[in-house]
Amino acid sequence: MAAADVRQPDGGLAKTKRSGEAGTTGSGLRLGPASGLVAADYTGLELRLRLGEQDFFEEAEAALGALPEGFPSMWPDVAALADADRRWFLRAVHLLKLNDEAAPASFSRTGALSRLTRWAGTRATEPVAADGSFEREVLTVSGWAGAVLGHLASGPSPEDRARLRALYDPPEAAGSEAGGEAAGGLAGLGEAVERIVAERAALWDPPSGGGQPEDLQRLREAAARAESLVADVFSPYVRARFDSPLNEEFHYADHVRGSMERSQDQDAQVAYLYGELRAEGWRGEADELLAGLRDLLESGRLPAGQVARLIKRTPSHDLPDTWRKTSTFYDLDRGSPVAEVHLPADTAPAMPRDEWRWRSAGLLIHELLHRLAHPVFVERARAVTRPLVLTEGCAELLTGQALAAAYGADPAVQWEPAPAGDAGEPPARPAAQGPAAEILEIAGSDNFRAAYFLGETRLIGLD
Repeated sequence: MAAADVRQPDGGLAKTKRSGEAGTTGSGLRLGPASGLVAADYTGLELRLRLGEQDFFEEAEAALGALPEGFPSMWPDVAALADADRRWFLRAVHLLKLNDEAAPASFSRTGALSRLTRWAGTRATEPVAADGSFEREVLTVSGWAGAVLGHLASGPSPEDRARLRALYDPPEAAGSEAGGEAAGGLAGLGEAVERIVAERAALWDPPSGGGQPEDLQRLREAAARAESLVADVFSPYVRARFDSPLNEEFHYADHVRGSMERSQDQDAQVAYLYGELRAEGWRGEADELLAGLRDLLESGRLPAGQVARLIKRTPSHDLPDTWRKTSTFYDLDRGSPVAEVHLPADTAPAMPRDEWRWRSAGLLIHELLHRLAHPVFVERARAVTRPLVLTEGCAELLTGQALAAAYGADPAVQWEPAPAGDAGEPPARPAAQGPAAEILEIAGSDNFRAAYFLGETRLIGLD
């Protein structure tokens, strides 16, 4: 569950304390850098519950303002829970009530109780846990953690806001992400596509020959390690969002596919070329551009087989158009998207195997970070003049941070994409540069992560 920090005021790690059934804590549990200590005092709670669970819940429900006018109490749903589940839930409600003042008015108390009711039967902790895991689970699942982290953070000053906006949404588009002149319409489209295809083919089909087969199962095992690494490095933000994939029945390894499995029909080729053009700053109407690309393929000016081969060698992440429920936690109105990540695992380029595997590690982390980006961040990023500064740039910067942690000097925290000794030494990774790095420098690390993982885009000047 949520990986909130349990720290003393001096920053040292410490266990929370609880004595007996009515134990107390609250002196050590801290959600993250921006939050205060979490109140978690259960003194007298068991006696209060023995005097009447329904009265206790209805009083808490009213105190939280979680009972909209004219709506009946949620008690019948609570009473229907199994005894152990109900006791867990009522203790969770008590914890939520103790910490309610820290949450902003926008935090839905009604939604919080609804989620906790549905979660009780599949909970991962018990109230007697002495390590703060119960509190972290409740505050994450309820949505309290994400609401508080975003609410307590300070946004940029007007001056910094203007600097941030200029990085990804300047008043006038000065060119592509790389600084070249932005193109539009269909003029020069054929030449641009031919250049892009030639450059990509040179990367994946070097003159020295073909690559070596890779074991896709090995890459899936590396994906599981990448998931744990990302969860640790970007705590608490990456899990503070109650509907983060890391809080659901999501296992990254189960969603890794080889790029060979991707469709290579004409629609897929058009979509591939369209994405590559947009990545280079090509502007213009989408329908016109898509039609122009289709004409290039159908005319034979651009060999379809060459584009199909590139699709097989290009990493990608796909989100379906529809949403589906993936766990009891998401038995809500919309469910959770299931993503598939395609990586060029079946055929490696002509480079040393150890170098290839470390490159694959970066790809695994990068594509997972796309999956973990908050929908609000993605939606607002798409609306700016230079969306790739936010979507690709920020994901790559975070990838660098995760890999830097994996490459740490302490052998105890090093992470490898393959069993020890088989992946060789990690290659040197250049320091982050470009607009995304400037956003991080101006906004600060906590605000940067809150914007990306929690959708608090105001913290990077993106409203």
